[in-house]
Amino acid sequence: MSQNLPPNPPPGQDPNQPNPGQQYGQPGQMQYPAPGQPGQAPEQGSRYGTTPYAQQGQYGAPVERPAKMDLLLKLTLGSLVLWVLSSLVSLIFPPNEDAVREQVRNQLEAGGLAMSEAELDTALAASSAMTLGTTLVVLVLGIGLYLLVYLPLRKGKNWARILGIVLAILGIAFSAFGFSGLSVYEGPGLILAIVLSALFIVVNIVWLITAFNKDVAAYTRAQSEKPRY
Repeated sequence: MSQNLPPNPPPGQDPNQPNPGQQYGQPGQMQYPAPGQPGQAPEQGSRYGTTPYAQQGQYGAPVERPAKMDLLLKLTLGSLVLWVLSSLVSLIFPPNEDAVREQVRNQLEAGGLAMSEAELDTALAASSAMTLGTTLVVLVLGIGLYLLVYLPLRKGKNWARILGIVLAILGIAFSAFGFSGLSVYEGPGLILAIVLSALFIVVNIVWLITAFNKDVAAYTRAQSEKPRY
């Protein structure tokens, strides 16, 4: 009984090499490694064999709301309260009439003008009424400006942050120059006016520092650049 022997290779062929006639997948055929095995080619979407970019580093990824954003909103409300109280001081504690009279008389003399006592009383009465009306109008407009900054700032609007920066700088400047006019007050009114003005300046300086914080600025810019659908 004859044994089944492998066929002899053709003349000139290396016996260790596979037969050209062998089919795909038969012994001797070079096979490629399965996905996930050593030697595997980089997956599609990777960069030169490395893992794809992290999702958080992608362009347009959401910026996390910084804790100082809440501080900025609280400082905005604090500045509003101090400003309202400072405005109400002149209504609750009117300035000393004699001090105002002397101040007006000195201003008139510096301008080369002169008034009788009766004319001066009339001018002071008109000035007092005008001051009251102006204070109320400025108070309403000021509250409106604060709300114009605060409400959009809650949503992270960058234009509200910029508007707040401009108003804070103006508020600090007017309060600093206004210290010279506090001399017309006396007693509790004078103390309250000085304390409230000083606190107002401090709060607004802290507000500016917080508004210029890089995390707050980046967050408001990212919120303002969100696409609208």
